Amino acid sequence: MFFSRLYYWLRSALFGPPDIGVLARRIADDASRRAFRLYRDKKFRQSVAFDTLTTTEQDRMFNELVASNIVLVMLMLDTFVKVADSERKENVRTMLAAVPEQFIQSLESLGIDRAYTEIWLKLLHLRRDEYEQTRLEHREHFPEFGEGNPWIHVVAVGCLFHIRRGQAIKKDPLLEPLYEQAIDIAERTRKAIESVIFSGSFH
Repeated sequence: MFFSRLYYWLRSALFGPPDIGVLARRIADDASRRAFRLYRDKKFRQSVAFDTLTTTEQDRMFNELVASNIVLVMLMLDTFVKVADSERKENVRTMLAAVPEQFIQSLESLGIDRAYTEIWLKLLHLRRDEYEQTRLEHREHFPEFGEGNPWIHVVAVGCLFHIRRGQAIKKDPLLEPLYEQAIDIAERTRKAIESVIFSGSFH
């Protein structure tokens, strides 16, 4: 933690504090790219019998991968805002609002109609509420905050069940790449939070 504080303080001193809007857009874009990488992965496609699926079903799976990544970011940011004692938590609160907004703006920049982006926004909040409820109802199965990041497990398992339409199997081969994706997104989000709360102050 000491070296994280020092790194971000030095970076802020040299280049100025991070632009939260730019950082939120980068996080949202990273989440989408990571989802697309998994979606294109040969093992992933084999595990879902991709070539036998309709285009609509393929698109649905991709949407779930993207949504799970964005929602994982939102859950981690929201948790920090709720439990942290940092004087800079308001900056994280701003980033929490900015991430879904930047994601929607990214979709609109691709020419996606407003009606569809509104559906996307509803999906993000639906999954966020669902995963929060899942953690509360099954908290004995997930690590507590301070012992690990329960959202990694909640989101990976939740995404699995949505992709499988509730028909996941024991030792499902799809779970491992979903965990890997969640861990990657969680690490990127952790660094983003540190860059916001540690920049500009070192004492």
